[in-house]
Amino acid sequence: MKSGTSEKRRSAFAPGEIVQIVLAWVALSIAISYSYAAGGDLAAVVAAFIASATGFIFHEMGHKFIAMRLGYVAHFQIWWVGIALTLVTAILTQGQFIFGAPGAVYIAPAAGVASLATRSPDNATRTGTICSSLSLGPA
Repeated sequence: MKSGTSEKRRSAFAPGEIVQIVLAWVALSIAISYSYAAGGDLAAVVAAFIASATGFIFHEMGHKFIAMRLGYVAHFQIWWVGIALTLVTAILTQGQFIFGAPGAVYIAPAAGVASLATRSPDNATRTGTICSSLSLGPA
């Protein structure tokens, strides 16, 4: 704190974003562990939840924090249609096929990002990579 003023640390997460990530992870984990749960293999269900947590959450947070480091605004957004498709495909195929698309990190330019390309060729390359990734849709 400086001279009596309170400084609030700004969170990297938008309100409700962590809840959305957790809901998407749980839905994906249920889909991945569906066939194991039907077979009564609790250890495999727990392993599927742990594996999907590390894979899914780290993957999505990688998108988010790299984009933020490059000056973009990035937030995870749950996709309710994708949640439904994830669960329905797991149930209909008894866990043999999963359309896993519970959400994605949406990336948008922040104020002043357009000037990144003029600073150095390295930044221009990274900016182009992020922008071309956006056109491909959710990862």
